[in-house]
Amino acid sequence: MSSILYLERKDIDVQKWNACISNSENENIYGYAEYLDIMAVHWDALVINDYQAVMALPWKQKLGQTYIYTPRFTSPLAIYGDIPESIKIKDILDFIPMKFRLWDLNLVNNLSLFSPSAIKRKNHILNLLPEYELLRKNYRPSYRNLLKKAGAMGNHVTKDILIDSWSVRLRIWVSFDASTISRPLKLRNCMVEIGFRISTSVWLVVVGVVI
Repeated sequence: MSSILYLERKDIDVQKWNACISNSENENIYGYAEYLDIMAVHWDALVINDYQAVMALPWKQKLGQTYIYTPRFTSPLAIYGDIPESIKIKDILDFIPMKFRLWDLNLVNNLSLFSPSAIKRKNHILNLLPEYELLRKNYRPSYRNLLKKAGAMGNHVTKDILIDSWSVRLRIWVSFDASTISRPLKLRNCMVEIGFRISTSVWLVVVGVVI
């Protein structure tokens, strides 16, 4: 018999959680426990059948309200894993505790069929592995013209930017507080410690979520 459990972060088995994310068809870096620990103010989860499927519930409080939200530097999350046929997505959503009265969470899963308040949005995923010149050839002509104008004004492409210096620039460009800006640095250090190699393309995706 299938079961759904609501677990607070302190009760989550990180090894089983990460194994579920890793083996999921919609696996992405945003679902791993280490990523959520750093990027989310708080997070709990729904766990189905001993981590056969999982759903992260990032949350925080504002003006006395406890609500689910999408953390900064985080693209859409998902209901990860192998959802049993006996459990419908609506069953999972209905199991979210009532204390989370508000939801503002982006998910890969299409929830518009199960929740009248859900909004279906497009999510663009860019393959950043090809060389820059190849990527540039696929830009719209108007964008290439803008790049030419930017070059004529003395702007240029800089490579191998250190995350530390990037975070300083980002704080100037975007009105984030120091605590928010420090999260990518903490993530980098955490992933190095556990041996998780973050490629340049992944960092560009993290940046792209914000810009």
